[in-house]
Amino acid sequence: MATDLPTVRRNFERYDLFDPGRFRDTLPTAPMDRLAVLHPDSDLYESTMDTLVHLYLSSRPAGS
Repeated sequence: MATDLPTVRRNFERYDLFDPGRFRDTLPTAPMDRLAVLHPDSDLYESTMDTLVHLYLSSRPAGS
């Protein structure tokens, strides 16, 4: 499935999630306190680790 950037931007802005920038700069203040699914999709080790460091504790066992 493919889509264009304006569509992705609109969908993320609808939920106040679009925050362009580096993960290490944007994730610490991301408006999320509970996550049912955590799937870091980044190309670099550093970005993946930034995602896990900032979001792992917000993930819930079995998505509860």
